[in-house]
Amino acid sequence: MVDLGQLANDLDRDETEMLVRSMRNPAYKVVSLKPEREERKTYDTRMPQPRKYASRATRQAAYRQRTKLSQDSLLTQRGLPPGPAIPSMPGTARWAAAIKRSESLIVMVIEEMQEYHDDRSETWQEGPQGEAFLGRLDELQELSDQFAAIGE
Repeated sequence: MVDLGQLANDLDRDETEMLVRSMRNPAYKVVSLKPEREERKTYDTRMPQPRKYASRATRQAAYRQRTKLSQDSLLTQRGLPPGPAIPSMPGTARWAAAIKRSESLIVMVIEEMQEYHDDRSETWQEGPQGEAFLGRLDELQELSDQFAAIGE
């Protein structure tokens, strides 16, 4: 942040007023009242940032490493093994784990839906909504059986 008190000491009143106006309104253009040949003081106190990487290639390699670690951590959070070391190599272990996890999720949904169906009244269960609900439940059971057959 620029210290306005220091600027006021270094500049005359008219220039200080113009500088304050330009800081409040970016569209306001500052025009210097001093002749151009006089050397102007600069008040930019920012320092250049040190380079983190020696070249663009090392920067790109670091980016690839960070993204790979991020993707691997997402897979482990989901309970899946990390991807294969070589991208063109199939990740059969990862795929098998994903299928098993999908199967367990479908089993969980089936159990919850069955409990919901059992908690409803007999008139609802025998009505058209109950019949449609049982149809969806049967379809999910068939899907669960297909997942079990794939996992074997």
